Formats: sequence, structure tokens, C-alpha cells
Amino acid sequence: MKYTIFDGNNLIARCLLPWTMVVSKNDRIPYAFLRTIRKAIVDFPADRFLFLRDISASKFRQEIFPEYKVKRKEVKNKNMEGKKAEFWKTYPRQQKACFTIVKEMLPMTLIEADGFEADDLAWLVCEIVADGTNELTFVSTDDDYIQLTKFPKVKIWNPWKKWREAPEKCDIAQIKALSGCKTDEIPGIKGVGEKTAIRMLKEANAAGADIEELLENTGNFEALDIYRRNIKLVDLSFVEFPTSLREEVTKLVLKDEPQFCEEKLKEYAVSQNMKQLLSTFEENFAPAWRDISF
Repeated sequence: MKYTIFDGNNLIARCLLPWTMVVSKNDRIPYAFLRTIRKAIVDFPADRFLFLRDISASKFRQEIFPEYKVKRKEVKNKNMEGKKAEFWKTYPRQQKACFTIVKEMLPMTLIEADGFEADDLAWLVCEIVADGTNELTFVSTDDDYIQLTKFPKVKIWNPWKKWREAPEKCDIAQIKALSGCKTDEIPGIKGVGEKTAIRMLKEANAAGADIEELLENTGNFEALDIYRRNIKLVDLSFVEFPTSLREEVTKLVLKDEPQFCEEKLKEYAVSQNMKQLLSTFEENFAPAWRDISF
């Protein structure tokens, strides 16, 4: 069976383009989102389409490192002014509209869980169905998804940078544990960037040791402590899933897709004056979804 799986929040955020980041009578992000989604289902036809959503911050990561992602909103608010600030007030509404489209109109299964991020759920999906008999294509620009390629027949597609794989065949989680992750506000070892991290990992491998042994042998115990903390934050294999969540996601992953609510989507497109989408709705847009409806 083939699965195409979308990193929901990430994909919507990637629709923040110059022509969508304006205040107008009609929302533009849902239109860009629909175009991106349609292209992906045409490029990667599948038996099941899943859509992963962040609904809250990662609780266990904040317990390990309280500063995890806490400044994201502060930085955004600090840098907003004028029309840009006015636009960002509309973003939560437009983001919610995209999720409503997925949940109520498209033949896709929405998966979300309080306290777990989309990439955590992606790992759980792989644990459930990436057994070597199924093919999984994840659509995301998030480097963390590269970790999923440890599972058989799993690929990561970045709509802007094509296929993704680990830099120089090094473990992406270990690279981030050493160098840090600006996006998630995780500080790395002082003076260690991505290139230095890759070099350190290669040195450890050449010496037949793991990176913790290398750091310990150099006597840099502060760096060792940072690495040990960070690897728990960035390595998806450290995530522990409750049995109830695993059972719930298993049911969602294996159940039939919901139907394509064509008229409802068309009504929404009319309400938002999506002229270009409507002009090709019958000939181009709708058929792509009809073909995968059960």
C-alpha cells in the first residue's frame, strides 16, 4: 500500500508567499495551500493520504528544556508592524481554514494529538506501517523528517528542494544535537555548526567510537551534557507514545479515506473568489480528487 503524508502546519506555513501575505477581502493562503496539495497528490498517487497537525507544543521536550520554542511568538510579535502586523492577525484564521478544508472537504485523514508535534506523529506512523511492504512519501520542508528514512521504503519530499536525505550520510539528529537547532531554539555546543558537527561525527566513526565517547575522551564534559540533552530533544526515536494514542493512530492510518466533498469545496472556493481554481475546477482540480475517493 502507498501512503502520501503531509506535514500540515509546515506545508501551510510554506504558503506564506509575497502574493499571499497581503490583507485582502479574500484569504489567499488557502488557495495556495490547495494548489500545493493538488500537485502533491498528482505527483505522488497513493492509496491513503494522511495529514499531520501540531495542536500544542511538545510537553515532554519542555520538561527537558523549558526554553524549547518559547521565543517563537515573541520574536514574531517584536518584528511586526504596519501591514505586516495586520496580515499576521489574519493568519490563524487562514490556517484554521486550511485544516477545515482537509477535515471536511478532502479525502484525507487528519491526525493530531495533544502534546505531540507532527514529526512525532510521523515517526509513530512509520512504526505502525513502515514495515517494508508499504511505501511512504512524506511531504515536508522540515529537516527532522529526514530521520524517517531509517525506516524501509520511506522517502521525504520537499516541494521546494526535491528529495531530502541526511547531509553527507550523517545522522541528522546527531548533527542537530551537536550544532543546535535555531528553528526550535535549541542551543548547540559553543563553536559547533553543521559542518563541524559532520566532521566530528565522521571522526568518531573513523575511530570506531560513538560521538559521546569522542566528547568524553576530549574531556569536554559540558559539551557532552549539551549533546545528551539535545539528542533527547531532536531524536524522534526518544519519543514515548501512550498505548491509547498508538491504538488511535493505528485505526486512523488503516481506515478508509473520507469522501471528497466536491460541492462543499466548490462553495468555499466561490465564497473566497478563487477564480483561477474555479475556472479549472471541473477539468483539472476536481478530477485529481475524484480519482482517489473511495
